Amino acid sequence: MRGREQRIGTQLSVATKQNVPSSAHAMSHLATAVITTCTHRKKVRPSTGATAVFLPFGPQNSVQSAWLETIRALPANVTASALYAGRGFRLAFQAAEKAGAKLFIVSAGLGLVAATQRVPSYGITVS
Repeated sequence: MRGREQRIGTQLSVATKQNVPSSAHAMSHLATAVITTCTHRKKVRPSTGATAVFLPFGPQNSVQSAWLETIRALPANVTASALYAGRGFRLAFQAAEKAGAKLFIVSAGLGLVAATQRVPSYGITVS
């Protein structure tokens, strides 16, 4: 424990309400959200057709349109927090729990999603 922060892993540091002086009114709402990136590693196998292999070759706008059509047609069968895997995601999840904050994921395939939001399982990495 260092001051008002608790280290979680090596990447995240979270201040908690329990270790903030009561006189610190401005810090009474420490973390309302934790935002992390999506991960290549997924816990759920992608739906058939929900991978880059099924996208057409062509200009970016054509590929983007095809992806959006594909993702909209898929069933939202899993919560975002149950889809993503990996150490960084696990640490962000733990940080959100510890801080009493909501977790959001910035996803290349889906946009900004809440960890509690139901999403389709997919397998695409954008770099």
